[in-house]
Amino acid sequence: MTEDRKSWHDLKCDPAPFQAMFWGMKTADLRNLSDRDIAVGDTVAFHEHDRSGVIQKYTGRILLTVITHIQTQYILPENCAMLSFRIIEKHLTRKTYEDSYRHVAETGLWAQMHKTV
Repeated sequence: MTEDRKSWHDLKCDPAPFQAMFWGMKTADLRNLSDRDIAVGDTVAFHEHDRSGVIQKYTGRILLTVITHIQTQYILPENCAMLSFRIIEKHLTRKTYEDSYRHVAETGLWAQMHKTV
């Protein structure tokens, strides 16, 4: 399992787009990929992150997704990509990175997610 850990990514997401993703209205996310190597089939955990107050904080809500398509070039700036994804799980309570990763490993979701891409 450790060799697959490289294909797990944690990304912050503001509340408005997170809410649209949570309800299935938004199924892609535009990202600057200059500092990460995301590929089709990778698992991305979107963590809702509230920057509206004086203190920025994670809300505890997490969407576990699998990347289904990556669009680059065309009219997109260099290093930017549109990541299309499918939601695997929704967590409404606070989960740490290790809790989410352990849950995926223990329930066999890792293999299931990567078979259906």
